[in-house]
Amino acid sequence: MNNRYGEFERRLFEVLAKSGERIFVLGPAGDLLVANAVKDGFFEDKKVEGMGFHVQASNGFSKNFPMTFTYWVTDTGVEFIKRFAQGADIA
Repeated sequence: MNNRYGEFERRLFEVLAKSGERIFVLGPAGDLLVANAVKDGFFEDKKVEGMGFHVQASNGFSKNFPMTFTYWVTDTGVEFIKRFAQGADIA
């Protein structure tokens, strides 16, 4: 558990277990903070349009960097978070 999920993910699991919320929004780089939980199917990125930072370079490079990420806690995630909060086996 300590090697799979970072401190942020573990704290988020605790908050979600207490609140029962299934939707949450993260700021810049939020996608990196929950990457393993997304990979494991606990959270789904809803790709909600939000604030962004657009970079346009003189060489033609153009990219929009999202500043918010909206996630849904999946049914699998709800079950995992319940087991995590109860201290049950999560393997």
